[in-house]
Amino acid sequence: MKYPKLEDIKTIRFIDCHEGNKSANGGEYAFGRDWKKLKSGEDFEEIYWTSSDLPMCPISGHFQECSQCMDYDPEEGSRFCHNPKIYKSVLEVIYNPKTNHKDWNWDENKNLLEINLTGHNYRACKVDGGCIDCYPCNHTQCYE
Repeated sequence: MKYPKLEDIKTIRFIDCHEGNKSANGGEYAFGRDWKKLKSGEDFEEIYWTSSDLPMCPISGHFQECSQCMDYDPEEGSRFCHNPKIYKSVLEVIYNPKTNHKDWNWDENKNLLEINLTGHNYRACKVDGGCIDCYPCNHTQCYE
């Protein structure tokens, strides 16, 4: 993989779990975190994401409406209940020699560095789809 230059990266996407075969019904969905570069050009903010249609707080990662959060300010009308985590430097993460670089995917067109933290490649169920390592299925042909 070609190493991206830090100044070229706009988003770092961490995949914590692949999508399963039942993601449409609110279960077995993919989830992770995006680190989006702030205007300063060096700092990143952390935003949680999921493939589920369920409401999810992008700051805490909890499945709830932001209006249900204790820190939510109804007068402010802000989508975020509180400030996202800010990372001052991502150099240790990106250029850590212990990181398994084969799990990286650099999309030059989107300036997106995707890092798979699941510890395995996506392995689809042969019957229903979905990652059988994240969400095991009971189909014997998938494990042959």
